This record gives sequence, structure tokens and C-alpha cells, in this order.
Amino acid sequence: MAPSQRAQWLEAIKEEFLAQVKNETWVLVPRPKRAHVLKNKWLWVLKENGKRLRFKARLVVLGCLQIRGLEFDDTFAPVVRFETLRFVLLHAGMTRAVVKQYDFVTAFLNAPKVIFMEQPEGHVKRGYEDWVCQLQRSIYGLRQSPRNWNSMLHLALVEFGFRRVETRLVLLPIYVDDILLIGCEHDVDFFVDKLVFKSRSSVL
Repeated sequence: MAPSQRAQWLEAIKEEFLAQVKNETWVLVPRPKRAHVLKNKWLWVLKENGKRLRFKARLVVLGCLQIRGLEFDDTFAPVVRFETLRFVLLHAGMTRAVVKQYDFVTAFLNAPKVIFMEQPEGHVKRGYEDWVCQLQRSIYGLRQSPRNWNSMLHLALVEFGFRRVETRLVLLPIYVDDILLIGCEHDVDFFVDKLVFKSRSSVL
């Protein structure tokens, strides 16, 4: 962290922390006896948004410390192959289909396992220093977070009426919490309206 950018990074950390609080990602609880409590860390990314630099901080749990069977089971989540992505973009160009990309602001949802995490550095609640965060939702770094998100997205797509094969086609390549929508404008907009109702997303 460069000293000249300290204020921007601290503001980014504050923004991320408040987003997690608003999302009710965890609740503070007394530290359970003999509980396995995961550590966490802050990651910093400098993103270029046009001509502006965006300072982005992300709170990440150290999933490498998770215990299989206790804090996670299955972790596999399918993602689109780059060969497939190139094909669907080529198809979109040939058919003059609309292509829109979306990134979900808060992709990771309810955490099915009981998982405890230390309070984030710099945001330990005064008077509750020995308390820990019991996760209510998946968070970046958890081994099962991408799988949980993919399962929710699959159920939402089925609920919206998507099937494996359709005459009118909307192509939907998925890479963790980023998706592309390719199809006729009416079908793409219909899907966007449905999905935005379920989860906050931003157009890239």
C-alpha cells in the first residue's frame, strides 16, 4: 500500500466492510469452545474504469484452512471453456445477436455449513474483541462458494423457464459470478429483468 494512496485504500476497505454488513454476511457470536475459527485477510485490486482508477478491497477468508467434512463437502462448480466462449461470440457476430455482460455485485449467497471466522482486521468491535463471526452467507475464499452460487443460478434459470434446448436461443456462458447474455434483444432483456429481480447485478 503506497503511502500516497493510503486514504483511498482505507475508504475501499470501509466500503467493502459496510457492504458485507449490509448483506448480513455474518453475525457476531461468543467464541465457541474448541471451535475451528478461520482467519481472513484483505486483498487490494486497482481497477481501471475508463480514465479513472478504482480502488477495490475484498475481504477473503482463508479457505485453505477449511476442514473437509466439517466446513465443506463438494466444491466443483462448472465454468464456461474459453473455446466455447469464442464460439458463442462468433455466433453472436454472425447472427447480429445482442451481447451483454453482467457481473453480480454479491454473488455468494447462503452458507449451508456452520463456519466461524475471526473478525476482520481493522474492524474488531470494541468490547467484543474475543467474539467471532458466524457466517450466514458464503464469502470469497470459501472452497464451496462458487458451487453454492452456481446451484442458486441453476435453480433461478429453471424457474425462469430455461431448458437445455430451445428453438429461440439465449446463450449464457458463466464464469463464477460473471455471465454473458447472447440472443435477440427481446429475449435478453426479458432475462435481465427476471434476474435483476433476484440479485443485484451491474452491466459491464
